[in-house]
Amino acid sequence: IERRFKMKDKNYYEKVASQEEFLSWYKEQDLPNYEKPSLTSDAVIFALNEENKVCIVLIKRGSNPFRGAYALPGGFVEPNESTTEAIIRELSEETGLEVFQEQVEQLATYSTPGRDPRTWVVTVAHLAFLRSPQLKQLQAGDDASSVILAEVDFKTESVKVDGQLAFDHEQIVLDAIRRVKGHTEWKPIFLEILGEETCEFTLAQATDVINQVCEPGREILQQNFTKRFKRFVEDTGKQVRVEGAKRPSTLYTLAKSLRK
Repeated sequence: IERRFKMKDKNYYEKVASQEEFLSWYKEQDLPNYEKPSLTSDAVIFALNEENKVCIVLIKRGSNPFRGAYALPGGFVEPNESTTEAIIRELSEETGLEVFQEQVEQLATYSTPGRDPRTWVVTVAHLAFLRSPQLKQLQAGDDASSVILAEVDFKTESVKVDGQLAFDHEQIVLDAIRRVKGHTEWKPIFLEILGEETCEFTLAQATDVINQVCEPGREILQQNFTKRFKRFVEDTGKQVRVEGAKRPSTLYTLAKSLRK
């Protein structure tokens, strides 16, 4: 009889009552006590180093777990934050980088049991593509003992760094590399890393980045860039003098349709 009345209440509060009434009733129920995971947010930040090699930002952990190992920047999400807001805050605290919400996109969620030795932790990984002026802010902070730009080898799908990455960050980096490679032909948004304050680049610069990222055997010659990627770039109408070149080079930018 008691169970029948409870089911009747449940039907009323779910189907008839207002949301305020429903929530008040729901919080009074004898609900199962499920274990709750902690939530973190991590980021794979792509950028160019001074040698114009595609790299990612890594921190060296200054505390356990994995003290002394390299890892992606990130940390725990606070109750008043989205995972995007959390990674923007963590990047500022751990690396000094000021990253804007429109630069961040979600990569995937990682929830394999035991991925964090402390407790049950689920992480949401993000991608971002930064230009060189933002990298001038790089400095270690919070629980990072140092911060580096680690070169990415897209051919072997690996990062040039001493030792293994902490947690399951090697898998996250691998997924990020494959996401970028997979977007080469239909959405090369990673070209955002080119240019200074604005995303303006020469065909030589764009060709170099494309050839670093693309699958072996898919490399292109500079004179073929606009033929293959014409729909992704726009002529800015500007030109720049490049050292060693006989004539000024035209500056291009990403097409507005690609930025949407």
